Amino acid sequence: MLDQLDIEPRTTIYRKSPLKTLNNHECDLLLLIPGNPGLIEFYITYLNLIQEQFPHMEILGISHAGFSELATKTYDLNFQVNHKYNIIKKFILDKYNGEGKKTNLYALSHSMGCYVYQRTLRKLVHDKELDGKFTGKFTGLITPTILDIANSPMGSKMTLAINWNIPFIWFMLLICTLLNLFFSDDILQKVVTMRLIPRHKRKVPGVENSIIGGFKLIKSKEIINQCLTLAVEEMTAINLESEINDWYFHSINDKKWVFFASKDRWVGQKTREFLIQQYGNVSDSKFEICCNESDPIEHNFCVIQSTEFAEITVKRIKELCEIK
Repeated sequence: MLDQLDIEPRTTIYRKSPLKTLNNHECDLLLLIPGNPGLIEFYITYLNLIQEQFPHMEILGISHAGFSELATKTYDLNFQVNHKYNIIKKFILDKYNGEGKKTNLYALSHSMGCYVYQRTLRKLVHDKELDGKFTGKFTGLITPTILDIANSPMGSKMTLAINWNIPFIWFMLLICTLLNLFFSDDILQKVVTMRLIPRHKRKVPGVENSIIGGFKLIKSKEIINQCLTLAVEEMTAINLESEINDWYFHSINDKKWVFFASKDRWVGQKTREFLIQQYGNVSDSKFEICCNESDPIEHNFCVIQSTEFAEITVKRIKELCEIK
């Protein structure tokens, strides 16, 4: 269920107990760190479908800090890393101290969430208080923006707008204000549905979660400001520095799955080729580019392709972790 963590800032999480409980001393955690916009609502259907195939897994999905209509300021990438680290650490310690269970981590991260996850994981791994209390089993990096985002098709456009001092954040906040001033919630919800969901997808089970996420975004200047401010920082922070990628791919022993869209506005083709060439031969890993030509998985799969991508994700977890 969706819940609000009583921390600063107030954070929306999606937490769901296992569908089946195993009587052992381990907890299998299905973790998700979203992309930007960092609203966990977009991923609920995806997570539920995965859990149906792994009913012993508990779900924890964490929205990014500042993605709330109650936010009073914006939070940068470094804060997002510490934010996830503190929440995940508390989960691991609560399981260990309260139930005597070690956490097996099955982590999924999307887009810039992959950047956040890598740095969060490094803090968790180096935390002596967590020694012996969790094990990384599987990581899925989904359409990862972990290198040189500014040279992606959309990144180059955003960088140009930043360099020309185009006030696009102010402009988007103005649009948000005008929409909420002149249109009712019912009309705005219909607009979100028409813009986000193609007609043939509107009756697909679970698509209502994407509509809720889109409506939450368009209703809140605070969320839009956080989204765009974070995106601006990404253009310089997610650069050509490879140290964290070298550490992650060569030092962490979990099963790694890296999925690229065939055409991605936020991951440049040269960047994708470099990542595959540099890290694609790491043991216990699978790098793949979407090969479905009729209905290719897109960068923002979580909006209308949750069912299709959940099927792919389940197959990869079973394959890499040798789960029948």
